[in-house]
Amino acid sequence: MLEQAKGAMDKAAEVAGSAVEKGRAAAETAVARGKEYAEEAKPKLDAARETVTAKAHEAADLAREKGAAAAQSASDMADAAVEKAKDLIAQAQNYINQNKPELARQAINKLNVLKDVMPPAIQAQIDKLNALIGGEAAPAPAAASAAAPVAAPATAPAPVVPR
Repeated sequence: MLEQAKGAMDKAAEVAGSAVEKGRAAAETAVARGKEYAEEAKPKLDAARETVTAKAHEAADLAREKGAAAAQSASDMADAAVEKAKDLIAQAQNYINQNKPELARQAINKLNVLKDVMPPAIQAQIDKLNALIGGEAAPAPAAASAAAPVAAPATAPAPVVPR
């Protein structure tokens, strides 16, 4: 019986050794295939990297073009606003010369709305027009509706005497 057990142990050791060798061979084969697949994939990865880089450059170029177009559009709009302000200044000056203060004030009120975004030279002209017709722009409707202080009457009313 001892002999049978020893034989079984030898057989088990032989099978285990064979399994280890088969496992080692399978691992080496898997590593070799992995390297092959990696080598096959490398050109595809390089091509994908080049494509992504090219698309990123295209996107950057497009963004620069769109940004430049937006900047030009903003510049055109600012130029148009300055031209409108110049027209309103001329209109206000004409109304002042024609002694039409209400019409002048209307034009100047429009200018006062634009004043903060105008170049300093235009702002100075708006200030001069305000000074010519007596101060800053007319108060906004909400401010105009605020209650004014009530002054006391100049003379007290006569007492009413019953008869």
